[in-house]
Order: sequence, then structure tokens, then C-alpha cells
Amino acid sequence: MAEKYSGIAAGNQVNASDMEAALDRKEDVSNKTTSLSASSTDAQYPSAKAVRDAIQKLMRGTLWISSSLTSTKITWYEAVRTCVRQTHSASDVPAAVKAEMNDFGYTTSIDDEHCLLYQLIYAMDRKKVYRLPEIDEWQHSYFDGKLEYHSQREWVWFNYGDHRTYEYYLISCDYPNMLNYGTPNRDSSMNVNFPNMPYHNFGFRLARMV
Repeated sequence: MAEKYSGIAAGNQVNASDMEAALDRKEDVSNKTTSLSASSTDAQYPSAKAVRDAIQKLMRGTLWISSSLTSTKITWYEAVRTCVRQTHSASDVPAAVKAEMNDFGYTTSIDDEHCLLYQLIYAMDRKKVYRLPEIDEWQHSYFDGKLEYHSQREWVWFNYGDHRTYEYYLISCDYPNMLNYGTPNRDSSMNVNFPNMPYHNFGFRLARMV
């Protein structure tokens, strides 16, 4: 028979002090919890994994940006729709997150108004959901050599500190420190200085925190 309490072997006679010491080392599993929630009480204590999971949720995570363009000609709204659809189809996004997105109106047929709310509020503070990269995220990835070169401009999101705006910006590998304001329902623009030249298409890259 295996030992039931540390320090006390089966069949051995023990004294009161040995038993008291063994009981002091016994874990009170009745109050142990493997997850933390709003209903957790002071009488409970969490497992190491529950604590780690809670800390992980508070940490921002690691940025992932697609090295190549996800699309080479797309409007801002359609780029965000692509992010939403990619999130719904991703196998590593929990079903509860996808259900929450649907409740908020972030469905695979998301409208323009909800595209803005998704990028502005919902996606920026959550892990694993896809979104447009912020300007500084794009620039850091570019200068770190993580982005493949593309000549056209790309949709990025403006966010400095806690200030998020409703503006739609474009950036390019040719001019990584220069921003251009874009019209969100257009996927390209004519070169006004050289009207005979072809359209300059707008692309984008998927991004998310993992």
C-alpha cells in the first residue's frame, strides 16, 4: 500500500505529533479551484495554473504581423471585415470569444459602423483576434526586417498612448516614416501629379497579439 501521508508509512505505529505534522502538510483540496472568476471567494485558493492563466490575460502578449500583404487592393472597411472573418475561422480563438463577437455585431457580415468599433475598441485590447496593425507596430516590424517589401501603401491604425482616433492612415515600405490620410471606402487612388500613371492600390497585413 502506498503512503497516504508524507512521513507515515502504511502499517507503522505513529504518535500524536507525527500524525499532527502529517495532517498539517495535507492539502485541503475542497477549497482548491482551477479557475478564477467573479464568483471566487476568499475561502478558496487557486492552483498554480489558474494564477498563471489570470496573469496571462492581463499581459498584452506578443505581436504577430503577417510578413506579406494579406490583400493588395482593399478598402479600409473590407480590410477590417477580413480581420473579423479570419478571427471567426481561426481554430485557436475560443468559441466564447466568437459568440461574444456575434453578440456585439462583429459577425462575418459586419457593417461599416461595427468595423470602426471593432478596430477602435474591441480588437485592440484582446489577444488572438485579428486586426489592423498600429502605426508604431508596423514601423517596428518593418525596421526589424520582419516585413516583406511591397510598393503600394498599406492601411494602418493610429494610436499613440491611450489616444485612439477615427482617422484612417496609410504607410508604405518606400516611405516608412511618412503617413498619408486615406478615404476608408476606397481601395486605391490616382496619382494627381501624373494622371496617366496606374492606380496606387491600398493593401494591408493581418495583425494580432498572441
